[in-house]
Amino acid sequence: MKLTEALNIIHGATHRKGGTFKSFLATGLNPLHLKTFIAAELSLLFTDRKIEIQTGLYGDFLGNLRRLSKAEVDAGIVVMEWADLDPRLGIRTTAGWTPSICTEILSTAQNRAADIQEAITEAAAGQPLSLCLPTLPLPPVSHTPGWQAGALEIPGPTPQSAADRCGLSLARPVRRSV
Repeated sequence: MKLTEALNIIHGATHRKGGTFKSFLATGLNPLHLKTFIAAELSLLFTDRKIEIQTGLYGDFLGNLRRLSKAEVDAGIVVMEWADLDPRLGIRTTAGWTPSICTEILSTAQNRAADIQEAITEAAAGQPLSLCLPTLPLPPVSHTPGWQAGALEIPGPTPQSAADRCGLSLARPVRRSV
């Protein structure tokens, strides 16, 4: 779907007579076009209802998850980026990535993943959720030659494995009608 198609779908859905399908988009990013595409897809799914998508604050992923758990919505949408595990992993934050910092990034990512998992579990108790874990590869923060593995790339605790464990522990086949 292209942006113009999504905008046309949303425009056509504004005059619907049915009730409102309310959802909350919990993310740390600015969801301008993401919100547009989600609204268009929901409009195609719920052809008789108006679509309302609430969002949280930019840069406050964990706070937005907590807002989601308190929101009175039909469904929640969670989109996580690497920067939500540790701001130094984001493309919008410059960091002094020294070899000694890699260990600290790993520790922060693991602790943050546990907090995120807890907040998502709490939010899932109130409504169905869709969860999107980071889809892009980790930024190149290694200080080793390309033929060697760095601290963030070796098997064991990595930001990727922390995100994977978080997602796997939350995955469960729950089917609810909304």
